[in-house]
Amino acid sequence: MASVGKAQRYYINSENRISGSSSDFIYRLVIPEGGYFDSVCVLSVSIPLSFYLIRSPYNTMILQEGMISVLITVPEGNYSARSFITDLTLLLNAASPNGWIYSMTLDSKLAKYIYSVTGNSGVQPKFILSNHLGDQTGFNLDSTNTFVDDTLISDNVLNFVSTNCLYLHSNMVADKTSILQEVFSNNTVPFSFITWSCPDVDLYSKLLVSNKDNSFSFTLTDEHGSVIDLNGQNIQFTLLLFKKVDINAMFRKWLEITNI
Repeated sequence: MASVGKAQRYYINSENRISGSSSDFIYRLVIPEGGYFDSVCVLSVSIPLSFYLIRSPYNTMILQEGMISVLITVPEGNYSARSFITDLTLLLNAASPNGWIYSMTLDSKLAKYIYSVTGNSGVQPKFILSNHLGDQTGFNLDSTNTFVDDTLISDNVLNFVSTNCLYLHSNMVADKTSILQEVFSNNTVPFSFITWSCPDVDLYSKLLVSNKDNSFSFTLTDEHGSVIDLNGQNIQFTLLLFKKVDINAMFRKWLEITNI
């Protein structure tokens, strides 16, 4: 069992970074000499949900008609299941190399899309997904999805919830993941703030790499490790640097001294 010994709080605002962007930056911390801190914990976080559901460069898919393939790029932004139908249908029809006509409908009971094509003379088109747009189109990533009898149904339930888990990384953390804190969005409304407060310092603290450095990197990523673009807004969080005290060891020492 451990507890917090000597400690110091730091209030971080990425606006005050010494370099980088609002979500991937270097920040200077003034750590007092002789602080002997060995642990770090995020006490609270406020992240603006200013990043989009569909973000560049993770906004492309391939439409293949026969031997011809074209790249479909969905504009950045926030979409609902119904607004996505309008935009993707326009993109598919505008990009079709053979002038085929595509349509989409939403099966609201199953939360899946039904894609249809006409004018294709029996040739079945394909949607090729790499690591983009899987949640919104309803297909697995790294998959090729072929129409059958001019129809294609999403394999998976659609997901139009923005990134549900964010990771705050830092080189001050002494482990391979470099994750300082994970934060779940809990269906936060777009253009509001994702907030989190630490329920237990002992359980959520991480081993500090060094208490002699003064400049540290901080990076906000999604669950795939991609840096989140906050579109000019800034992240704020409170750090606690402290020395862990082994209460059990202190109690044993007290027992030895008192001869109990």
